[in-house]
This record gives sequence, structure tokens and C-alpha cells, in this order.
Amino acid sequence: PAVFLSALRPDTLEPIRTLFKARIRAGLRHLSVRVGAGDGETLAMLYREGEVLNQTEHSDVLELEIRVPLSFAGRLLQRPGVELARDHELPA
Repeated sequence: PAVFLSALRPDTLEPIRTLFKARIRAGLRHLSVRVGAGDGETLAMLYREGEVLNQTEHSDVLELEIRVPLSFAGRLLQRPGVELARDHELPA
């Protein structure tokens, strides 16, 4: 869609920011996963490949709310020790 903006009016930049965010997020999955607190390799991958929105610790397990590319989500969920806690795109 067309978005009109003006360099003279900063408030016109918000619609294009919103559009860009929506397009970027269209290719992402919003998940919560559980990972062992000592699994540094998986944690590094999550921070490198995606966006960590929230992290909580339950004993020796971390639960992370993440936004990751679709292709990475598939590989992530096949890793040993990674458990899907919630798919935020599905009704709870």
C-alpha cells in the first residue's frame, strides 16, 4: 500500500514504521520455549537469530518468549533439550 510522508512533519513517519514492522514480523514466529539454563549454545543462537522478548528462570530451566524467523523456528524446535511452551499465534 502507498504511505504518504513528509520530512517536514515527523508524525507522518509513524505509519511507515508500523508498515515496516508488520512486514518484517509477517515472516516471524512468536513462541515461548524452555531451554536448560546451561545450554549456552542454544541460548546464543536464540539471541543471534531472533528477538528475545522476555526471559524467566525456573530452577535450572529458562523460559524465553521469542520472535524468530520461520526457518529458524523449525530447526530450533528439533534441537534436543528445547521444549515448546507456547505458540503465541494460536489461541491459548
